[in-house]
Amino acid sequence: MRLPRPGDRHRSAAPLGPGQESVWDYPRPPRLEPVAARLRVEFAGVTVADTSGGFRVLETSHPPNYYLPPGDIREGCLVRTSQGSFCEWKGTAHYYDVVVGDAVAPSAAWGYDRPNPAFAAIRLRGVLRRPDGPVPGG
Repeated sequence: MRLPRPGDRHRSAAPLGPGQESVWDYPRPPRLEPVAARLRVEFAGVTVADTSGGFRVLETSHPPNYYLPPGDIREGCLVRTSQGSFCEWKGTAHYYDVVVGDAVAPSAAWGYDRPNPAFAAIRLRGVLRRPDGPVPGG
């Protein structure tokens, strides 16, 4: 039996089209990289975040998560919850509901107050993405 090597594709990975990436090609441990493109997040018809200073985390078998500077997130749209989780690579996360008027996306964003040193660039940045897909209604 041969152990998987970096760059090996998962058996069920579909062929990639132009400009596509495979989550099976992402590294473990995860990689943090700046995003050159403008990132804009809308929810309930309102722009809740707009930045050119984002980062993304790439981790094997996971879709990329985008982290945004708090100053580029519309004030009042993130309401901290009591929910949290732990990642062996990034540290302890806290969650936010995304709120625009009466529209609420529960626990649709998260951030790290004190990430592990390798992920220090995402300190106090929120990600506006659910672990299982895009922000509902976004």
